[in-house]
Amino acid sequence: MKSEDKAARDLDELGETFLGMLLGDVIAADERIKTLGDQASRRDFIRTSFAAIEGLVWTYRENVFSAAETLDELTPDLEFVFSEKSYVVTESGKLVSQPKYVSLTAMVRLTTNLAKTLSSDVVAEFGGEGWESLKKAVKIRNRLTHPKSRTDLIVDARDIDVCWTALLWLGELTTDVTQATLRRQTSHLKFLRAFVADLKSGHPLALELYEQAKARG
Repeated sequence: MKSEDKAARDLDELGETFLGMLLGDVIAADERIKTLGDQASRRDFIRTSFAAIEGLVWTYRENVFSAAETLDELTPDLEFVFSEKSYVVTESGKLVSQPKYVSLTAMVRLTTNLAKTLSSDVVAEFGGEGWESLKKAVKIRNRLTHPKSRTDLIVDARDIDVCWTALLWLGELTTDVTQATLRRQTSHLKFLRAFVADLKSGHPLALELYEQAKARG
């Protein structure tokens, strides 16, 4: 009962935020399955849960990317990949950008690998049930989004469990990793504030470091 109360409080705190709305939709879709139990409500749950999964991945990549920018840890290659664009030169010599899709699972791994370069506190497990469930959930979503037969539209209890497992694992992963990178980012900003304060006060060491940086740059 206590764990249910805590979950309810956590959802209340999320309220009408981006992720709060997405997770609220998932819970509502799950309740419709319990009430109706039909295939339409089950398919709706898969679509709704995947909207939440994609929302989690989007906020995850944006948070880690922002931290990497702040810490000056972004390489040109990483910036290019995260932009999800490619470029072609037309016969008239014009440079044209085109969308370059990165799969959801690849983006999760890429973002996590970047986070590991930002903080040694990042711990991510990709060998367990959660990661495997996410990959299975992608296949379930794709089957429903691009159906080729009646069978493709059938969602059973195992499909629901897979999507729940994937969503909960992803929520835990993105929260833990984002918190680890945020701690590193916060520490970096505290150092910068202290350094600026030392510069303003004329601290000899800070002034020397500043002059060295100017000379290098």
